[in-house]
Amino acid sequence: PPIPGTAAPAAPPAAAPSPAAPPPEAPPSPIFSRSEPPGRAAPERAEPTPAEVDFAREDTGAPRRESPSGPVFAAPEEPILSDPVAAPDDAGGLFDDEEPDFYAAAADVDYAEPQPKGSKLPLILIGLAVLIVAIGGAVVTLGGGDDGADAAAADAAAAAAERDARAAAEREAARRAEAERAEAERAEAERAEAEAAAEEGADAEGEAERARAEHEAEHAAAEREAAAEREAEQRAREEAEREAAAEREAEQRAREEAEREAARAAAVADVAAPPATGRLSIDSSPQGAQILVDGAPIGTTPFQLDLELGEHTVALSLDGYEGATRSVALDEAGSTLLVPLTALAPAAPDVGMVNLFGTTGSTVYVDGRKLGSIPLSTQLAAGLHVFKIVQPDGASYELSREVSFPDADTPVSLPLLP
Repeated sequence: PPIPGTAAPAAPPAAAPSPAAPPPEAPPSPIFSRSEPPGRAAPERAEPTPAEVDFAREDTGAPRRESPSGPVFAAPEEPILSDPVAAPDDAGGLFDDEEPDFYAAAADVDYAEPQPKGSKLPLILIGLAVLIVAIGGAVVTLGGGDDGADAAAADAAAAAAERDARAAAEREAARRAEAERAEAERAEAERAEAEAAAEEGADAEGEAERARAEHEAEHAAAEREAAAEREAEQRAREEAEREAAAEREAEQRAREEAEREAARAAAVADVAAPPATGRLSIDSSPQGAQILVDGAPIGTTPFQLDLELGEHTVALSLDGYEGATRSVALDEAGSTLLVPLTALAPAAPDVGMVNLFGTTGSTVYVDGRKLGSIPLSTQLAAGLHVFKIVQPDGASYELSREVSFPDADTPVSLPLLP
């Protein structure tokens, strides 16, 4: 069947095969076999240019290896010629005799891991060229090996397709190189901009540092001026305080001098005119009491003495009696003072006899100490005591009692009943 986009070649009239004889064996395809029809030299295979080789390696990412028909690269993720072209039924066993080299090359492709995708334009162009060459070979095979003009046209078309593919590959390589140069220029421009920005940032930082240093210097100068002002104020205050202290000291010396002068004048006046006095007579009942006049002891009652005129305080004290204090206004006529003293009550004794009574036969404990059984008489110290009474039936109770004695000879009775 005709390939889309190509003109269908005119098929030569085919002789009807004899029913008894088998159909003639078709010659192998010049595209898939190294042998050529008799009388026709094999077309020379154009070697790929270095640009095509580098571009194919860069575009597919496949490793390069050598094959009998030239350099072969591993197929990309989606091979262009991955399936063989199906031959028509009446092709006379075109693909039956041997496996073409193209299939052997395709069988060597490693599909274990897909290669990274790149530009497929060169591969598409090369595939089209190979397809055109295959179509030309098929036409030559179907039309007979004697049609030299058609074979030459097919060879020319294949060569043109290869040249176009190489030209396209070169253009693509040039485009890629131009893109790389543009990318390098853009990167260089960005680097230059970054360096310029870094320089500007460094300049701005240096300016900020200088401004900060100037600000710190101004602040330090202001601090020094403020410290100098504070120091001057402190010196002024200290000087004022020293002057005030000197003035106070001078005033104190003046007062002390005035007091000394006044004392000397008073002493002179006393010597010149002795003070007026009056006689004071002091007595007490009972006599023998100690006398204190204005806090100073002068003797025992009865007693007489001369004192300056005016108010005086007289205090009397005697063992066994309450003390007495009197105020006396003494004049020139004199004064007599008689002070009766009141006897003190006798002190209570510290120990006395206590008669304890209650339930007969009960055992008495005082402050945890066993005394005996009721009725009971014993000596106790004056004060608060805790009594525990254990009755004959075993019952017990406690009592707190205050014990005091009117005198040492009179016993005290104390009931211990619940």
